[in-house]
Amino acid sequence: MKVLIEVWTVVGEPCGRYLAAIMEDTVDRLVRFGELTQTRDRLTPEVRAELLAMSPATIDRYLAPTKAARYPDAKSATRPGATLRGELSVRRAMDDMEQRPGFFEIDLVAHCGHSLKGEHAWTLTATDVFTGWTQNVAIKNRAHRWVVAAIDLVADTVPYPMAGLDCDNGGEFINHQLVAWCAQRAIFMTRARPYQHKTTRMWSRRTPTWCAAARSATGMTPPPSWT
Repeated sequence: MKVLIEVWTVVGEPCGRYLAAIMEDTVDRLVRFGELTQTRDRLTPEVRAELLAMSPATIDRYLAPTKAARYPDAKSATRPGATLRGELSVRRAMDDMEQRPGFFEIDLVAHCGHSLKGEHAWTLTATDVFTGWTQNVAIKNRAHRWVVAAIDLVADTVPYPMAGLDCDNGGEFINHQLVAWCAQRAIFMTRARPYQHKTTRMWSRRTPTWCAAARSATGMTPPPSWT
């Protein structure tokens, strides 16, 4: 086990399928160049034969406890927003992908390792679903003011108008500050259905004049299920 763990670690922690395919060449090279520093004395001919005979499934099974210890399950930083939920209607969206630039998927990533305790940096990522244009903005925390400021920066620096935003159900996005910002800029705002993949979105009916202003500013007419 210890020899397998060191071999797996030295070559970059690949999955069992890849490690099994390169095991013989890898072990030979590690021995030749003296890379096995901790388990050199354990690599007997019998142990080497066992390593070469291991199937991908066996490698993954033996390494599972080590992987679990090194990489605990990541913590989810998304906290569902408690406001505006009743003012949003559901529509199926991914059947008809947007065919022009300006509609962005946005998400907030926490650079916190495996604990959300204390202060840490966050990155707001905005990706245009049509062109793939992506921008990242670092912020100090997920307070509404910083999130809105980051999205405002993205909107002011992309080379074409922002027409819509699609976000998850986190309170950092589903809040009055961002909704007001979108209304002021006549930007469509949608969100994913809770606890599901982003194959459904929601359209805000909060202000009918917002819909009219968005149509006027972007030249786009939302599907009937959005209005």
